[in-house]
Amino acid sequence: MTDEKASETKGGAGSGTEGLSDPRVTADALIELRLHHPLAKQQHLLCPHDQLFWTPEGRKLFEMAAMVDPPCVPLNIARYRWFTERLQRAAGEVSQILILGAGFDSRAMTLPQVATGQLQVFEVDFPDKLAAKLEIFARNKVSLPIGLHHVGADLGDLLLRAKLATAGYRRDLPTVVLMEGVHFFLPTAVAGAVLDPRTLGLAPGSSLVFDLWTPARQAALNAKVEAHLGRKLFGSSPLGETMEAVALQAQEQGYGDIEVIALDRLSVAYGIPSERDPLPQSWFILEARVP
Repeated sequence: MTDEKASETKGGAGSGTEGLSDPRVTADALIELRLHHPLAKQQHLLCPHDQLFWTPEGRKLFEMAAMVDPPCVPLNIARYRWFTERLQRAAGEVSQILILGAGFDSRAMTLPQVATGQLQVFEVDFPDKLAAKLEIFARNKVSLPIGLHHVGADLGDLLLRAKLATAGYRRDLPTVVLMEGVHFFLPTAVAGAVLDPRTLGLAPGSSLVFDLWTPARQAALNAKVEAHLGRKLFGSSPLGETMEAVALQAQEQGYGDIEVIALDRLSVAYGIPSERDPLPQSWFILEARVP
């Protein structure tokens, strides 16, 4: 598939910087990062079909992101490695995984339990995003495992639970819910609702796992991005400024076994050289379990 064809199929990037302000395109920058950045290559990241989704627009956006927020490079790499490991661990813990904002990610397709149907994975994203993903897979003769399901919906869609049920998702089963690189794009109301286990009707024993920015980080990066694109790109987080505050909010929602991880510390643990972050301790991973 040519680069031109990839851009046409995904339709929404356009030319110049206009399309770069669309959250549906921002994941393309991470594909550029994972495929070509030396730090990513050193981590031997699992990127089974990323090359099918590379676009020039993704490269432009990555270059802008790296210029505006240099620490995002090592932090994104650390996050991707951690979520890959968490996905693989979840495959041995539950019979159902829900991925919110899956985009063009294809790591779930590598899980042997999905190929056999022992594990059911439900990927949620905008309908046009998933349609483009499936079209590219079909054109490149990539077979989909029998345990993988795609649900086209906005995360603020009031019919999301009904659409999941139609796809075969079972609310009575313990589920690991993964949401990577999505929370800070969401409107405030949706970003808050995601933390409420009643929003998805999570069964006891389920785990909610997502990364988030503090309000201060979101505001600072919105200001920098607006200077380049002429508009804000991120939402406004309803969660706290510290790990302790975020954990307390999860506890107030009724979760137990709460863990909050700082990505800058995780990057160090993985041995990824990092830039000095002017906003340290402002990008977290939250994992919380429904009792």
